[in-house]
Amino acid sequence: IKESGGITLVQDADSAKYDGMPKSAFETGLIDAVLSPEKMATQLLSILEERQYKLPEPELNSEETIDFH
Repeated sequence: IKESGGITLVQDADSAKYDGMPKSAFETGLIDAVLSPEKMATQLLSILEERQYKLPEPELNSEETIDFH
């Protein structure tokens, strides 16, 4: 994720039911933020606003359709 320019967030160990994965992730040294789940959404919104990120629009050729059923 970091290699491709992404941002890495990890749940803080105190709020995790099992702390093994958050601790392992943190130990990589590649984590941008350690947050409670409640704070992750706010952080993600801030990051997206800062980067003015837009989701890419799907590219369809004239014969493709999207079935929403």
